[in-house]
Amino acid sequence: MPFGKRQPSGHYGVERRSADRVRGYLAAQILLPDYQALPCTVTDYSPIGARLAVPSAFGLPNSFRLRAGGFNQRARIVRRGIGHVAVAFTNVG
Repeated sequence: MPFGKRQPSGHYGVERRSADRVRGYLAAQILLPDYQALPCTVTDYSPIGARLAVPSAFGLPNSFRLRAGGFNQRARIVRRGIGHVAVAFTNVG
């Protein structure tokens, strides 16, 4: 039994994302509503979302601000995993 996302038959290897991702390792911070800042690493990103390496994905709220360099964006978690979360940027037009 294969693991991972299921795709319709005949669509093996087809990219389903609406924007291309760029790989990179960028130090960032998750800014929580109570003004705490948690360190994380952006492992890949696109104009509409990113994947973050985090110490623990299960204690994070569903939405927060992500800050990396001059970048400061509202984000919503769309997938949690062991040591990572995938986020969608919420104020992207």
